[in-house]
Amino acid sequence: RQKGRIQFYGLATFSKSFRISPVEKGALDLNRVVGIAQEAAKCGAKHALSKKNGCDHGMRFVQLPVSPHSMPEMYTKNWQELPGGNNRELHTFSDAALELQVGIFSSKSLGTGNEKKSRCLNFDKIPGQINSVLRHPKTQVLHVTRSSPGIMCALVGQKNPEHVIANLKTVHLPPLDREEFYEVVANC
Repeated sequence: RQKGRIQFYGLATFSKSFRISPVEKGALDLNRVVGIAQEAAKCGAKHALSKKNGCDHGMRFVQLPVSPHSMPEMYTKNWQELPGGNNRELHTFSDAALELQVGIFSSKSLGTGNEKKSRCLNFDKIPGQINSVLRHPKTQVLHVTRSSPGIMCALVGQKNPEHVIANLKTVHLPPLDREEFYEVVANC
């Protein structure tokens, strides 16, 4: 970064580190991770969020295994601290990431691909014009994942050209808004 060759970087984790209570062994706090990035960039002791506060630490992304049924803790559990907050005021991972200006890339965006696990999703709550385009349950899961609060990009591995065509349909649709998203995942 000092030589200008790397503008931004991130952290990928497939462990439970961001999925567990802060009192459990192995738990990670995103605010602390950003704090370490600030220390490495010599930003000073205060927790500055970005260039606007005089610190450009470059830690802008995190990659996690996220799908509506594989990491609901990301948007349901208040386990993350924010800069300047006290230990009593905790936030969801997705809200903390938004506040800290850290974009989330979801890996395992279809979960395990197990359609039985997708039964918890209320696909009938997806607005009609979207549901009429996304006919396959896995494509619907992908759309719900990309609509998750804080998700910048939903990564998907694809072998079959037909799946690529089906999944690309999500690109032309607006993500679910926050209220619609929570209605769809209410039973997961």
